[in-house]
Amino acid sequence: MSKAKPPSKPTAVGRAHRILQGMTAALKRGRYGETTRLFKEGQACGAIPADDQLSQWLEKTVGKRGTNVLAKAFAQTPCFFCKKGRESCEECDGEGRHGEAMVCDACLSLGTTRCGCCDGSGWVGIDFVPAVFRVPVLTIRTKAAIERLKALLEQPLPEPSRRNCSTNLKKYGGALLVANSLLGVLENMVTAVNQFHELPPNVRMRTDKLVETCVRTATKAERYVRETLDRMATATRLMAESATPESVERSFATNRAERYEMLVGSEDYAGTFLHHPFLHKAMQEAQEHKKAKPAVGDARAKPRKRRRKQSQEKAEHSNDET
Repeated sequence: MSKAKPPSKPTAVGRAHRILQGMTAALKRGRYGETTRLFKEGQACGAIPADDQLSQWLEKTVGKRGTNVLAKAFAQTPCFFCKKGRESCEECDGEGRHGEAMVCDACLSLGTTRCGCCDGSGWVGIDFVPAVFRVPVLTIRTKAAIERLKALLEQPLPEPSRRNCSTNLKKYGGALLVANSLLGVLENMVTAVNQFHELPPNVRMRTDKLVETCVRTATKAERYVRETLDRMATATRLMAESATPESVERSFATNRAERYEMLVGSEDYAGTFLHHPFLHKAMQEAQEHKKAKPAVGDARAKPRKRRRKQSQEKAEHSNDET
């Protein structure tokens, strides 16, 4: 009696086929995190090639359309360590204060701060994304963040009022957190683009233009952040005035108002979750470049003066000959 043959080990082609089926099913359900997890598992077990051979495999296996779909999936995979780019503040354990009345600088007494893993973007870090997808992933995320920021800047903030100061303060804090998360996406683009050393000229041109748009949008958002902080200062002042004299709540509200007022004039919000050092540096460099660049009128004036002088010299020379 012959012995039963042990089941054959699945081939790389078979494993790749099953993983692709699982990814397709996850994509249909809109589960981008599951899709990218399966993709990375496929790379780990050898069913999907490593990054250095991935481009050819994608071209042969899923084509351009499938590659674009996978790039979108990686672009929308949420961060593994937070919820929408936010996490409870570790400095104050989410309380928003130290002791009874001291402001928590890290979270500005909101109890919530920016995720350190995704820089507040809410999306999985770019290191998790295979190299072939990184430029399209950053492009997708950045364009979406720019559009969301533009929409946010068009929404007027409620005016501070004594009756609704507590409600308005929550709205200001929520708007500040949203703006800060979107600025985190822009900073990720500004930071990562410098790591792409070998890009085709047309791709490099597009990414450079996108970075310029990031900086312009961030400059506008900066004014929105300062306006929001100013309204938060006004609201907490009103809360302090309404609180019982010499009470803890009055002291806490006063301390918050003073901190927000200081931040309105801050250069880069260092020491708080609003600090985006690489984005602020890019904004400063753009501003300095703009100041150093000669005005259009000045640039045109010099050639005109030279032409006028040459015409006068030519006319004088002609008169001398006559």
